[in-house]
Amino acid sequence: MKKVVFGGILTLAGVMLIGIIYIPTSIQCMNLDSWMTHRKFISAMKELGLTFPYYLSIVLLIVGIVIGLIGCFENSIRKLINLQNNKQKD
Repeated sequence: MKKVVFGGILTLAGVMLIGIIYIPTSIQCMNLDSWMTHRKFISAMKELGLTFPYYLSIVLLIVGIVIGLIGCFENSIRKLINLQNNKQKD
């Protein structure tokens, strides 16, 4: 249960951080006249210095989902591992 809660908190933190990053980046996109690459959103994000927090939020989101899923299916995973170990012993 603790893993599910921790995974949910990490997922929520990742989603909130993505939302916090998207708002100023989209406002900056409206103010850009030209951009370096064909990706206006990424150029605005680089201009604001938000690339590291963006990648951090994606990592938080993925890690939170994985930890939450592991917490949900922990008993099933342990049963599968025990079955595999028993088959290898025989």
